[in-house]
Amino acid sequence: MTAGAGTVTLLSEADFKKTGYKLTGWKDTDGTQYALGAECEVSESNYVLAFDAVWTEKKAGSVDIDVKKPVYVGADFKYDIDKNSDGDVTLEYKKKGAKDEDYSKKVPTEPGTYTVRASLEETDDYTLAVDTADFEITYLSAPENPYSYQEVKNSTGTVTDLKILPAEGYSVGISVTDSFGASVLYSAVVTSGGVYLKNIDNKGITDKIALNEYTAKDTPKITVPEKTYYGTGFSVTAISLSPAEKTITYKKAGAPDSAYSATVPTAPGDYVVRLSAPASGFYAAVNETKNFSIVYLEAPSDKAYLDGKKGNDGWFKSDVEIKAPKGYLISTTLGTGYTDSIEWSDKIKKLYYRRDDGAMTDAVDFDPSAKIDMKAPVAKFDSSLGINNPSGTVKVTMDNLTFTLEDDNLEKVTVNNKPYDVSKGKCVIRLDSGSDTESWIVVATDKAGNSYTFTIELSPQWMSNNTMPAGRVVTLKSNIEYSFAGDGDWMVEIEGKVDNTVYAGGSKFYVKGNMECKFVKKS
Repeated sequence: MTAGAGTVTLLSEADFKKTGYKLTGWKDTDGTQYALGAECEVSESNYVLAFDAVWTEKKAGSVDIDVKKPVYVGADFKYDIDKNSDGDVTLEYKKKGAKDEDYSKKVPTEPGTYTVRASLEETDDYTLAVDTADFEITYLSAPENPYSYQEVKNSTGTVTDLKILPAEGYSVGISVTDSFGASVLYSAVVTSGGVYLKNIDNKGITDKIALNEYTAKDTPKITVPEKTYYGTGFSVTAISLSPAEKTITYKKAGAPDSAYSATVPTAPGDYVVRLSAPASGFYAAVNETKNFSIVYLEAPSDKAYLDGKKGNDGWFKSDVEIKAPKGYLISTTLGTGYTDSIEWSDKIKKLYYRRDDGAMTDAVDFDPSAKIDMKAPVAKFDSSLGINNPSGTVKVTMDNLTFTLEDDNLEKVTVNNKPYDVSKGKCVIRLDSGSDTESWIVVATDKAGNSYTFTIELSPQWMSNNTMPAGRVVTLKSNIEYSFAGDGDWMVEIEGKVDNTVYAGGSKFYVKGNMECKFVKKS
């Protein structure tokens, strides 16, 4: 240095360094040493004064890094540092085996084997020091039972989702970078296929834990009457918690499953109803079955009966109907044509009943026998008389009249209350005229009670022209003109005595009052 006489202040530091050494002062050419920043007296002007740096060797720095193992994904990187100076330590990381230029201050988080380098900075008293340590980042081992499911149900009780609950001491997340919590929804995880658990204490994260399949408990149930009567409708109640579309099908008992059909059975027989649905959501496929039967209704205790106008002894006197008992209809054909009454026929051997609720029986034996006689007996006269089954009063002028009463079931005939013999459905009646017109009340009754009544007014033949017959008692009435036959003379006999008065044939006469007499020819 060049200076005039006086004092010179030496540098307290220098901008140059010497590795492993510390600048501790200055030394002049004479060997005199000065402290850093010391003052130096100069006595002469233009005196050239040179100083050399005085160096003191530093102590060897040392650093030792001890990584706390194991190192888990997600957990804090923990370590112990042992150093012999107050210098700062810088940590840098690289994958094991990588180049030194790959060191980075970013703490690795992915599973793998790494090297950490701890660099102790150089200080005034100590040199730089470096230590390295290898470590492996691994996933935390999952607990034996890593998680459990908690069902999430809707208002109908169907499981719509699952809460995934971690084992005690853990939180759960969808990825290692996800925020971990007390639960996650199955629906949010199912696409990734698993969850991660994080230990609450050491913050270590497990590898992905696969989700177990979950089958929610279903309680399918079919309610159907064990017995349904043929002709009545029946309802099937089928329930299942599964959200899948459900199908109800039927088949005959014992038929193969391929026979199931949506057609609701109606014919009598044994059947199986099936509730089915494909697997859906958290539910397995549904295949619930129930047996039931369609049976004929039992025959009613009160059977169909014959109805009509009743006669005697179980006979009917009118058309007869077969009437259904109360609460039923009847038919001669199964399943159709039911009505409250059917026209009777002796060909009807079986009947089918249908109750008011639609329940129908199978064929029930029916006794068609019925005694029916709707016709009263008839009277048959000689065709020459022109009388055809008369009614009321029939006037006949004949000395005697024969006619027949007929009916297949003819039972009794009376004429003026006098019974006549009946044989094989017939009764022959002969009426003889008397001295005057007489009335005969004819009553014929058959077994059914059908009755036929008419009156015959039978007048003797002579009254057709009021010409007196010979030798026959006659009744004469006043104000009626009578005559004698034209041949011979006539005499009158009254009460067995012959009057000697002679009446010429062909003459006419009257009587003063009613009288009974007999005319005879004069001999």
